[in-house]
Amino acid sequence: MQSHQDRTADHPGRSSDRVVVLFTKPARPGRVKTRMTPHYTAAEACSLHDALLRDVLAQTAVPEASYELVVAWAVDEGEALPDVGDWVASPAPRVVRQSGNDLGERLVAALGDQCTFGAERVAAIGSDHPELDRDGLEAAFAGLDDHDCVLAPAQDGGYSLIALRCEAVVPALFEGIDWSTPRVLEQTLSRLEGHGLSALLLEVIHDIDEPADLEALARRLAASSGPARAVATLAWFEEHGR
Repeated sequence: MQSHQDRTADHPGRSSDRVVVLFTKPARPGRVKTRMTPHYTAAEACSLHDALLRDVLAQTAVPEASYELVVAWAVDEGEALPDVGDWVASPAPRVVRQSGNDLGERLVAALGDQCTFGAERVAAIGSDHPELDRDGLEAAFAGLDDHDCVLAPAQDGGYSLIALRCEAVVPALFEGIDWSTPRVLEQTLSRLEGHGLSALLLEVIHDIDEPADLEALARRLAASSGPARAVATLAWFEEHGR
């Protein structure tokens, strides 16, 4: 991937009132997929991270989508933002820099920015859900017709996707959450209820965090009769899986 200047601007242009923010990191040893080691080397974990990101982009950054995709990078101060333009169909997603001390602050900052720039509905996803596709995101936005928040649970007690009406993007929803624990979804639902906000749960969308998750992914997709998904991730597993 090439790098370039941060595209964030006072008002960066809007092609849709629905915006999906994809949170990810550059593939650096020791910074990504750390729970895959020592089963896999740090270099293999980096290449797996890239494969996962390629799949999520291929399945969500599609021209016919009703939403705009923005890629939010977790990078160090002064570090250039990677460009994903070579990985997706035209037009390439905008890229922005994450800000905040924890995941909750980063979610509020990124989603709040998009609401300030003119979005009415926003969603956040990660780059380790290779079965997530456009249909899943469209379903989440459709769920906001009747609910303030839509969540897709992950198999580990967290969530793989959160979609919100902009009026529901409030810092209190993300404060005091025990991130990276099995309590994330439960605590988030409790925050929503406490603020009088309605929530809809979609089907589980699996994370790929540990070696066993790759094996389970391969089994699910082998049994599926739907369209091809997670192509890059499965190719990686065929080459490196053990």
